Amino acid sequence: MALTKIRLTLSDITLVIEDDHGNVDEIHPALPANGKLDLNPRSPFTVAPDVAILIGIDVDAKSIHIQETGSGKYQFRPVVFVEISERQLNGGLVRIHGTIGEIVQERSFFELCETDVFVDSDRDGCITVNVFGDEVSIFDANGDTVEFSELQTGNEATVLGIAVVSTDGTGDDSDSDSDSDGDSDSDSDQRGDIRIVQIDAIIIELGPEGTFTQLDGLVLTEVDQQSGFEFEIGPGQGFTAGATVTVLVQDATKIVSDQFLSLDTDAIQPGALASIEGVLELSNDVADVLKAALIIIREEGEDLERLVGLILEVSESAPTFQLAAPGGDRCIETDAQSRFFLIRTDDEGMETVQIDFADLEPGLEATVFGESDLDGCFNGAIVITAESDEV
Repeated sequence: MALTKIRLTLSDITLVIEDDHGNVDEIHPALPANGKLDLNPRSPFTVAPDVAILIGIDVDAKSIHIQETGSGKYQFRPVVFVEISERQLNGGLVRIHGTIGEIVQERSFFELCETDVFVDSDRDGCITVNVFGDEVSIFDANGDTVEFSELQTGNEATVLGIAVVSTDGTGDDSDSDSDSDGDSDSDSDQRGDIRIVQIDAIIIELGPEGTFTQLDGLVLTEVDQQSGFEFEIGPGQGFTAGATVTVLVQDATKIVSDQFLSLDTDAIQPGALASIEGVLELSNDVADVLKAALIIIREEGEDLERLVGLILEVSESAPTFQLAAPGGDRCIETDAQSRFFLIRTDDEGMETVQIDFADLEPGLEATVFGESDLDGCFNGAIVITAESDEV
């Protein structure tokens, strides 16, 4: 159904009048139609599932009509412009790098300048970046969460968000009029010919380009709130085959599907294909850590069953092994597609390394992801073994 009108409800208007001597007086004019102001977009619009609707309302300060009545009271008759745009979250996602310009804390936006995109605007080629509340995640060059108040002019930043592009035309300003239903209608129109580009920020990454690394790969473990999860880095990204990293999930880390639908940590399951963006901390002494700013689940892991227990016997010729699971001993079958990993834990932290089937030993704790077979054995797709300094 097409919509043609938006009702704006006003609770109060305060006019601040200052005379030549600096004396200030406040006036609260009467609101039109008991505060009900109807806005009429130039064309109908629709509201549909999975479509974001942006409604921009601009009260033209130059055209505000304040009418003084004979009784000494004032009435407020505004000219309001309304602009409506539909934004598919997946299609409107942009990533732009630049230098932070003016920061306006009280209005929750800053300008991103010296970008590599063409912007024809009235802000000297800068892009307005809107930072709407707690929904925006901001990370410093170390990959740690920071507040909007910590941004500084002149610092480099990469903004990931939804692009808002509006082209204004020329139109006639028109006063709002009362209509038959007792509401106040405000004609809305486009004006000027300035092309304004804005971004509703989702993630802000501080630092030069390249500070945040993007890695594709395979999720190996579920999320542990203290230590994150283990991640196998895919080939062709400058790492040795089977290289793994511990991914740290912070409170501000965004987890989304490849359609950019919001997910939670339950979506991070062994076998899932994912793209992770964050700050990579490499170390010779402790496990490498990737502080995640964004996790995109490209392909969910198959609905794998999970078995946990101790390895009892290993038969390299099959290759199979016996697992002492809570429900009884199980036969675990593997093949050339199976992946094997060993998690080492000591006082320095946790490290995950890829191993071969031949490295499996009786007595190791094992978590096996796979599915049951008709022959009674369990087909293991991912086998994660663990040892500690206490073993």
